[in-house]
Amino acid sequence: MASRVLVKACRDEKGLSLLRDAPYWTRGWTLQEVAHVSVKVLCQDAQVTELKSMYKALDFLRDVRKVNRRGITFHQGLFERACDRHPLRDLHAYDAGDLISMKVSDPRDKVFAMRSQYPHTFGEVRVDYNRSVSSLFAETTRRMLQGHETPHILFEASRSPKLTNLPSWVVDWASDDAAERFWAYGALAFVFTPSGTSQSRISFSQNGENLYLKGRMVGTVGSSHIGPRFSYYETQEEDFIGCSPEVANSVLDLVSIWASGLATTAAYDLGGDVSAFPARTGTMHGFAKLLSLLVHRKDLKGLRLTKKNRPKAIKHWMQSHESSYPEYFRTGRVFFTTDGACGLGPRNLEPGDLICVFSGFSLPFVARAQGSSFVLVGPGIVDGVMEGEHWPEDESQLVEFEFI
Repeated sequence: MASRVLVKACRDEKGLSLLRDAPYWTRGWTLQEVAHVSVKVLCQDAQVTELKSMYKALDFLRDVRKVNRRGITFHQGLFERACDRHPLRDLHAYDAGDLISMKVSDPRDKVFAMRSQYPHTFGEVRVDYNRSVSSLFAETTRRMLQGHETPHILFEASRSPKLTNLPSWVVDWASDDAAERFWAYGALAFVFTPSGTSQSRISFSQNGENLYLKGRMVGTVGSSHIGPRFSYYETQEEDFIGCSPEVANSVLDLVSIWASGLATTAAYDLGGDVSAFPARTGTMHGFAKLLSLLVHRKDLKGLRLTKKNRPKAIKHWMQSHESSYPEYFRTGRVFFTTDGACGLGPRNLEPGDLICVFSGFSLPFVARAQGSSFVLVGPGIVDGVMEGEHWPEDESQLVEFEFI
């Protein structure tokens, strides 16, 4: 009976989702899966099956039936690493998104459960359930920024938070925001070098509440060239697996409506040959080419743009480029800077926000002034910035930003 239930649960997406969202996967995974390699799953008929057998079944069905294991992979990784706790393991950016999106009964469990697997970061946080969640999350983020070779965990601070009293740079590990974000697609978070070969310069205030980064401002989000804010929750999660044509068309349609309202010369420079651009800047140039398919100049003097009816050309573009472009748009917000550079940023960016580049980070950040300090909005992708074009040769020109 147990084996039949197991196979049935793993055979289809609905069964996997039921298994993933069951009570076992809430507080249970922290107490068993991470700590014991011999953990077992309790079935409805009171029998048990080893978790190892379940993962073997998942691997088999993935290879034979092409079953997508979305939402389960991180669990499996935790289980397989339980007997190989590498002392210097870093939490990969992809794993961070999966961990944040997991459901738990007590949000502090996420931090405490990772202590054994990541001893030099999570492991430095003392187990104390009498401590406030916000204080715990702040220390965890600080430990990770201090203990990682790369500071990519800061990207995750831009997710939709559940807690309202967190500093802008602190990762809300209790958020149930979707795991996927535009900076994770196609390894975007790792291929760019906006700060050249500079190493990260991160420090904290004495009380640990403020974050300090060295960098410079390179642009401002334009007030009249900001795109629609898409919501991840507008469609079902399964629509994003392979990006269905319906989702792609709806997103591209909205982007075209936004683009048709652009009216400045600087915001519409689409010249050049795609093949002449380096692969690492192909994403932004591909975005510009997409705009050229969607809109055209109606008035050469005013450069008024109107929507093109070119479904075949758009379909060809979709087939010849990464299929995840519509997902880029849905998990972020497209915009133009006041200087006319196109970009993609977090959903919560606003006109007037600043585009900044900081030492050691592979993506620019959107920041918002708040008095003499700043609020960290989140990472972005901005044309003309990603290859270090604005990074000074003399780093003494950099300034320190205080984030609260």
